[in-house]
Amino acid sequence: MELNFATQYGMEFDAYLKAYLGFNSREDYINYTMKAEMAYYAYAQQNGLEPTNADIATARAGLIETYKEQYLQSSSKITEAEALSLATSFVDEQLTESDIYQEAIYALVGDHLETQYVMKEIAPTYTSVTKGGSLFDPKAE
Repeated sequence: MELNFATQYGMEFDAYLKAYLGFNSREDYINYTMKAEMAYYAYAQQNGLEPTNADIATARAGLIETYKEQYLQSSSKITEAEALSLATSFVDEQLTESDIYQEAIYALVGDHLETQYVMKEIAPTYTSVTKGGSLFDPKAE
């Protein structure tokens, strides 16, 4: 998906990763992404979270809306209808069922976390989280 964005912006993939996502190398991006995906799927499995067809349809609609907004922001000459058409085509032709399923998993995990935890007021640094810190406190019962 990120490679598609780099292509749309006419950028080399590594330059796109640095400019838009802040990764110094493709390997850093891959390592981060794989760990994040594994964490989401493990959390979903541990908590019995499985997307329904409605969850997947909602994820698809959310992706279309996100891409539509990106198309609108990328050009002042594009109409909302054109942006919607481009976004729908992109989601339906460029993304796989797995990509949409993944978005549904992310949403389910996020919703579940919101029911279980409260986001801390002051977010710790990336370093403190990787050394065992947490962004969340358990909700009081």
